[in-house]
Amino acid sequence: MSAIEVDRLAALSDVDPGIRVTGSPATLQARAVDAAGCAWRSSMPVADLAGDPLGPLWRLAPADPSVDRFTVDWTGFAVTLAADGAADVTLRRRFAGDGVTREAIDADGLVGTLFLPAGPGPHPALAMYHGSGGGVPGLEPSGALLASHGCAALVVGWFGAGDTPPDIRRVSVESLGRAVTCLRADPRIDPARVGLLGTSAGGEAVMTLASTRPQLAPDVVIVVAGSSVVWQALVDGRPPAEPRYTLAGADLPWAPVVSAKLMAQMLVENPLRGLLHRRPELHTLRAYAAGLEDERAAAAQLPAERIDAPLLLFAGAEDEVWPAARMARDIAARRGDRPDDRVVVFPGTGHISLRPPALPTTVLRSGELVFGGEPAAFAAAMSAVWSELLGFLDHRR
Repeated sequence: MSAIEVDRLAALSDVDPGIRVTGSPATLQARAVDAAGCAWRSSMPVADLAGDPLGPLWRLAPADPSVDRFTVDWTGFAVTLAADGAADVTLRRRFAGDGVTREAIDADGLVGTLFLPAGPGPHPALAMYHGSGGGVPGLEPSGALLASHGCAALVVGWFGAGDTPPDIRRVSVESLGRAVTCLRADPRIDPARVGLLGTSAGGEAVMTLASTRPQLAPDVVIVVAGSSVVWQALVDGRPPAEPRYTLAGADLPWAPVVSAKLMAQMLVENPLRGLLHRRPELHTLRAYAAGLEDERAAAAQLPAERIDAPLLLFAGAEDEVWPAARMARDIAARRGDRPDDRVVVFPGTGHISLRPPALPTTVLRSGELVFGGEPAAFAAAMSAVWSELLGFLDHRR
C-alpha cells in the first residue's frame, strides 16, 4: 500500500514540510495553480526526495511555456502531491504566520504595504524596496514572512505606484527616506531598530539612500543583488542620458548602461532565435559590466563607507543581469574590514531576488531578460538567503 505522508500540511514556506512516500511509487508529482490562474507541474523520482526534500516545490514548471512568473499573494499557496497507488495530499505553504496583519498605506507621498507581527510591539522593522519588476505585490510574500518571524516589514512602492515616479529616472533620494520616517513615527515600531532592505534595483536604491543620507541612521542595511554605483536611468526603451536619482534637487553622478553591448543580441542573435522558434533573450550583464569600466563610473561610486550600520550583501556568481557579485565585493572593499559586515555570493546562481524559499525556480527570466544560473542552485540560494537574513537580524532582538 502506497501513501504520501506530510508532517506539516500548513507550514511557513521556510519550513521543510516533511514529505515522505511509502510503498513502491517511482515518481512523485506535484501540481499547483498560482494566483494568476496558471497551472504548474513537477515530477521527480521518489528516490531523490531524501536528498532534495523541497524538490516537488522548486521543480514546479508552468504548463504554458510563455509564463515566466509564479504569481502568489501574501497569504501563501497550495500544492497537491500525487503518486501512483497513493491518495493525493494537498499542503499549504504559508507566508503569513498566525497573528500577522497587513495594512495598505497611501498617504503623504508614501505608497506601500505594512506587515506587522503578532503582539503589540514595539517591533523591529525593515523598509523593503522592490526591484524593477514585480512591484509591491512581488515583494509582499517576503514582507509577510519577515513579519512571521517578528520583524515588521514595510514594502515600499518607490516608483510606478500612486504619485511616485513612473520609472527609475531622477527619483529623489528624499522620497526614498519617507518609509523610514513613517516607521519611526509608528508606536508599534521600535524607532531604534529600523533598517533597510533592497533587492536588485531596490538594492541600488537602498545603497543610494543609506550612503548619501547617513543621518537617516538605519540599524541594518541588507542588499540582494544590488549595486555599488548610481546607474543611468532605467525606462522602457532606450535609456535617457539622465541618472536614476537626485539629491537636494541635483542629479547624482551616474555610470552609463552601454547599450551598444546589447546590439548583437537584439539585431542578430534574437532574430536568429526567432527563426528557430525560440524565445528571445537579453543578457544585460555586458552593458552594465562595460559601464563599470567607463570613466564616469568612478564619480558614480556610492560612498558606502559613510553607512554606520552593518551590511549584509547577497549576490549570485552567475548573474546575467548585472555584475552583482563584483559590485557587492566593491562595496565591501570600500568599507574596509568591518567585522559586522557580511558578503555572501552563491555559486551557480544568477540574478537573485528576495523570494520565500521553495517557490518554483525553473523559470529564470522575466520576459526577455535572462537571470542566469541553474534552477537547483537558485532554489538552494533562496533557502540560504533566509537562513542568513534571519540570523543577521537576531542581534536586534
